[in-house]
Amino acid sequence: MAANWNQTKTTKSKPPPSWQTLKADSVILIGSSSVDPVKPDDGIDMTQISIMDANNDTIFHISIRRAQGQVMFNSKLGGSWGEEERIDIARRFDGEYRATILIHDQGEGFQVSIDWVHAIWFAKRAQGTTPQSIQYDLWNKEGTSALSEDLEVRTYSSMKALFLQKHAHEEGK
Repeated sequence: MAANWNQTKTTKSKPPPSWQTLKADSVILIGSSSVDPVKPDDGIDMTQISIMDANNDTIFHISIRRAQGQVMFNSKLGGSWGEEERIDIARRFDGEYRATILIHDQGEGFQVSIDWVHAIWFAKRAQGTTPQSIQYDLWNKEGTSALSEDLEVRTYSSMKALFLQKHAHEEGK
């Protein structure tokens, strides 16, 4: 069942530019105007992006952990975290000034790309769930984010819609 896209306002969130109905094949494109992949000197930091469903379950969670040199993916259903899936942060977020995270809902799971390069396939742990909101924050409120304070969040009905819009934008330049 399709759902209306919404965004939960957090201290580091910004409403998306448009409301979009999300379903299988939808794309969430998250843009950061800056990126800081350098490990902090003062312990663990976790930049977190969580996609929530209508029941407020975290159906997809991304945690950038610079101190551990990893990006972690998970879900939290019914109040319980699942098993973490991790990738090395090396060769991720290579842009000095911007970062892009693309999340493609493929029905059975999420295909994730970081800076337009495949990062991970994450199988959905609760089938039939659709994104309703997104949260962006830090696990340690004293820390600094690996991403910019405000993120640009755009949604597309499909990869084709994303490509067509990007192509039209490029031709308009």
